[in-house]
Amino acid sequence: MPALDELRAQVAATARHLARAGQLEAFGHVSARSGEVIAITTTRPLFACTSADVVVINADGTPVDPAATDLPLERFLHLAIYSARPEVAAICRGHGRWYVAWGVNDDPVPVRHGLGLLAGERVGVHCDPLLISTPARATAAASALGQAHCLILRGNGAVATGASLPEAAARLYALDERCRVALDAPGSGPEEEDLWQRRAVDTAVEMARHTAWFTARFAD
Repeated sequence: MPALDELRAQVAATARHLARAGQLEAFGHVSARSGEVIAITTTRPLFACTSADVVVINADGTPVDPAATDLPLERFLHLAIYSARPEVAAICRGHGRWYVAWGVNDDPVPVRHGLGLLAGERVGVHCDPLLISTPARATAAASALGQAHCLILRGNGAVATGASLPEAAARLYALDERCRVALDAPGSGPEEEDLWQRRAVDTAVEMARHTAWFTARFAD
């Protein structure tokens, strides 16, 4: 399956980029959709991820290759999001410093600067700190994400979605920055909401530039 082989290589490269960017350490995973299956990283070290460390799984979470090992417990999270959001082509799940810090509570992440909008106008919050290791928990998390691009998982990192692997990875990095600024500069009031809604008209162009920068900055 040449197309799947190429997708596995792209997933592995994205995992290495995110590890280099400080978004993945011992935990986290990257996936991309291909028709009815997804390619997802295993639980092996992601900083050295190769195609051999990416497994193809079916919609029920079982591996296409029955001999595959080290499947991530939270693969159901990816599957539930793909099922709920047909436009999502890639998902990155990480443990960056700042969204982990923000995720100690259930508060929504405010926008404090224009580039914070790269994570979306709204960031979802999933309040259940348990690992998303069952289809039922995954469905609940996908519901908390809704139509947002990103989701904070209470006490458990975050998820970012995208129309491509580079976009999802860059968006996860942008979420970390949004949380850093929100923690460093608290206190802006609701009167600013209209300002950020007007600022959001430029986000698509800025997202393309940010994605290109992220890929170049953290490439092999």
